[in-house]
Amino acid sequence: MFLKIVFIVNFADKCMEKAKNVIKTLEPTGKGGLGTSSDGDVKEDDPRVREMEQKLIASTFYNYAIHLNRNNNEARNQTMLQKHRAAAARRRSDM
Repeated sequence: MFLKIVFIVNFADKCMEKAKNVIKTLEPTGKGGLGTSSDGDVKEDDPRVREMEQKLIASTFYNYAIHLNRNNNEARNQTMLQKHRAAAARRRSDM
């Protein structure tokens, strides 16, 4: 369990960096851009930038959770399928 928590924290850090990079690439340069100064740098204290980061992180965690759930279900289905095949093979060999 502790290892999963450490993995999720590391994953969150990577996602935060990726979200910042995505925001920087999506930002229009120059004056009037969302969260940009006159020289085109992104202001991280802008509430709109923070809101975008939070949305990107939330969607990343959602997608990650969906991915883990799908993998767990597939593994469970494979295990059940193997048990059914083994039981069918035993029934055939008993006849």
